[in-house]
Parts: sequence; structure tokens; C-alpha cells
Amino acid sequence: MKKRTELDKENYKNEGDSSTDEVSENSNPAEGFIQKYSKPIIIVSIVVIALVALLIYMKYQAEENEIKASTLMTRIVPYFQAGDFEKALNGDPDKTYLGEKVVGLKQIADEYQSTSQGKIASLYVATIYADTADYDNALNYFEKAAKADANIIKMGGMAGIASVHEHKGNLKDAAQNYLSASELAEDDNTKSRYSFYAALCFEKTGDKANAEKIFRTIIEENQLTEFTPLAKAGLIRIGTIIE
Repeated sequence: MKKRTELDKENYKNEGDSSTDEVSENSNPAEGFIQKYSKPIIIVSIVVIALVALLIYMKYQAEENEIKASTLMTRIVPYFQAGDFEKALNGDPDKTYLGEKVVGLKQIADEYQSTSQGKIASLYVATIYADTADYDNALNYFEKAAKADANIIKMGGMAGIASVHEHKGNLKDAAQNYLSASELAEDDNTKSRYSFYAALCFEKTGDKANAEKIFRTIIEENQLTEFTPLAKAGLIRIGTIIE
């Protein structure tokens, strides 16, 4: 059996070792932190790298999709221009380019809706549906076109939405969307056209105040457009004085 003094020495030695380890650990807190949290740090690093890689891929994919959609559009738009709306909408399975079938505008609009070409395809599709009085589908694709970055496509989408509402008898909604389209117009004649359509819708609802305001704006701001005399006729029609 060990003497008490020997046991005390061993205990003191063990305590001393523990104290030394603790001092050593506290002497480099950064190293201790890394050792303790190395796994979470590695995971976070991997996530960051993955996100950067994903962003790079998405940009590349977006560019690839834009090019692909543009290629498909060049093959199908001539059908629309020729008035062959059925094939323009659904494609021409009997014809191929470089081994690929000619897909329709609807497929392009659906599969590439995030691209500018997809928005243009949506405008074509909506126009075809509107021409066949399929106003629900027309409205759906006009709304997609209205989300385009390019003002001219966005304007076409807004004007199309207005036209659908007008056909459905929602004249107030039609008027507001025509006004939105007019604000995107880059030339006086187009601006006057959509403004005039808005005024007509207000006139039909009996809102003579808004109709008069728009008719007068057309006359004052766009003196040389074809809609100036039409606006003057509108003022006469609703019983107001032309100054």
C-alpha cells in the first residue's frame, strides 16, 4: 500500500497535467475553436462553393437557353407571318432542321418563358388565341409577355390584356391596361392609339370625366397624329366644348 505522501504526489502530478493541458488549450483559442467547429466550417464552405457554382451554371444555362430559344423562333415565326397559325402554334412535325423537329410557339413560350425569346413567343401565342376568340388562353400568354424586360414586348402584352378585358366587357380594366400600354410607347402615334382606346372604354362605361381628360391630352400633346381628329370627335360625342 502506498504511503499518503506518495499518493498526494501522484494526485498533484495528475492535477498538474490537467492544468497544463487547460493552459495550453487556452493559450490558442483560435485553434481550439477550429478543432471544435471544424465540421460546421467545412460544411459552410462547401455550401458557399456550391452556391457560386450554381450561379455560374445558371448564368451559362440562361445564355444557352436564350440562344436555343432564338434558334427555334427563327424556324417557326415564318409560319405565323404566312398566316399558318395552326402550325405556328403547335409546330410542323413533318419538317426538320439539322435533325430537329420544328417546334411550335406554344412549346417555346412554355419551355423558355424565362428568356426574352420566350416572352416574344408568348406574345405570338396570345395573339393566335385572341384571333380564335380563346380569350382565357390569350390572357394567360399576354400576361407572360407583359413581364418582359423589353418595353415593346411589355407594351404589346399590356395592350393585349386590355383587348381581352374589352372583349369580355371588363371595360374599366381594359381602360387601365390601355393606359399602361400607352405609357410604354416610344412614339406619339402609338401613345395616342392606346390612350384613345382607353378613352373609348371610359366613354362606354359612362365615365365622361376620364374620357374627356384623355381626349384633351391627345389633342394637346400629340397634335400631328391620326388620333387627334378622333379625339376631337370624341369630345363632341360626349357633349363637351373644344377650346
